[in-house]
Amino acid sequence: MRGEMHAPSLAGHLQRWAERTPDREAVIDGQARLSYRQLAEAVEQCARALIATGVRAGDRVAMLTTPRLEFLLTLLALHRIGGVWLGLNPRQRLGELRHIVTDAAPKLLIGIESFEGRDFLADLGELAQSSDLLHAPVIIRGEEPTLDFLAALGGREVHDDELVQAAAALAPASPSCIVYTSGSTGEPKGAVLCHYGQLRAYRQWLSYLGTQRYRTVCDLPVDHIGGIAPIFLSLMSGGAVVFQRRFDPRALLECIQTERITVWSGELTQWIKCAPLLDRYELSSLQAIGYGGGPPPRDLLERYAKIVPRIFSGYGMTETSDAIMFTDPGTPVDVLCDHNVGRPLEGVLTRLVSPTGEWVGKEGTGELEVRSSSVFLEYSSQPEATTAAFSADGWLRTGDIMRERPDGTFDFLGRADHTYKSGGYNIYPREIEYVLEAHPAVSSAAVVGVPDAVFQAVGYAFVEPAADQGAPTVDELRAHCMACLANYKVPKMIELLEALPKLRNEKVDRLLLQARARQATERRR
Repeated sequence: MRGEMHAPSLAGHLQRWAERTPDREAVIDGQARLSYRQLAEAVEQCARALIATGVRAGDRVAMLTTPRLEFLLTLLALHRIGGVWLGLNPRQRLGELRHIVTDAAPKLLIGIESFEGRDFLADLGELAQSSDLLHAPVIIRGEEPTLDFLAALGGREVHDDELVQAAAALAPASPSCIVYTSGSTGEPKGAVLCHYGQLRAYRQWLSYLGTQRYRTVCDLPVDHIGGIAPIFLSLMSGGAVVFQRRFDPRALLECIQTERITVWSGELTQWIKCAPLLDRYELSSLQAIGYGGGPPPRDLLERYAKIVPRIFSGYGMTETSDAIMFTDPGTPVDVLCDHNVGRPLEGVLTRLVSPTGEWVGKEGTGELEVRSSSVFLEYSSQPEATTAAFSADGWLRTGDIMRERPDGTFDFLGRADHTYKSGGYNIYPREIEYVLEAHPAVSSAAVVGVPDAVFQAVGYAFVEPAADQGAPTVDELRAHCMACLANYKVPKMIELLEALPKLRNEKVDRLLLQARARQATERRR
């Protein structure tokens, strides 16, 4: 691995490239295009402003923003001085934001003035009451990127030795950012990630892809690990990142075409929404594309395979600083469609355990546990939750059920807390959901277990019909399941919904569906 891949922080990577390739393009945001030299100078200005405001090593700074240049400057400036980044999502409601701010206790709050017609000034004022801030909330005004927000910070000159002292306080295990989980099983928890863990995770990404000068798009929420990944991958490889305020299929494909994007790693929803438009754009610059959130339908996967030379899937979570598994190059479509998420990256140790904690051995099925230097440090302000996240001998409990193949790769079967037992059999809802989603008239599906007097629990499936197909009948869907699944896996109840309810991170709200299924089951008794 080249020397520049081993800087102590992401800000260190920026500085290396600013010295070696100062005029190479580093970031694009609308009409703003900054070279590595210009980006480094702007980050230095931001770092001085943060120090002048009173931010010190270990202090947390919360930022309510869309993907944009100011986000990048603040993130890198914090990494320059040892501060901790905390992203807030403009799509979150005030109560959700208040929970995070109260839990994380940031020392500074920065936020955009408005987004998609929503005014955030009042919310930012409310949030300021939830933390002991060094300064009144700093407001970013307008859609176009600007450095004007820095004028509200500081007010005194910062000497060079203060920057040197701040950098000296930075250790590899120092916290770098806090990313809050989705809250699918309760209140969101803030996973505290460290510099070394994040850098190691993305070094593995770059080694896996073998991509020079990773050129990509950042259009996912900045409070999500997917919104942070493009920053690390582009700056660590000396490439460039293009910011877009939100995901829009036409804008994304136009960006890939005009900015010559080389790697696009998106969510399954993005793939589906972009598919009808693929023929309208020239996408030959793409070297690889990856997806998360489950395998695409076969026809969709095959369509993308005709356009891009390399398609990959993987597995990771917030608590592992991003992906820790990737599919092998050239993995057949059949395998990709069969829930395969690949094999662990170098240095990542894995084991599968039974519900009682015993190792199930090679080629077994069980909950995945992980050991890696990319694993998170702790949950912010929640020592009990942190302890519960690890086994007695120090392995991270992922809560995900995997099946190991003979070749050492893994198939993802679902969440352990979604699994239910029916008639003595362990049922993995994601396996059933994949079958339902393979039906041409189905867009997505979610299966939950509900109590049953005879079988302990039975499956209740919620199905969202495909927009361009006639809605399937319940009998048709049941017959489809019977043809593909053992009878004990076939859902006893199937309900069609116009749209599956989603959490803020676009994951299905299973708690809501679980309550709905239980109510419907009780009404039938």
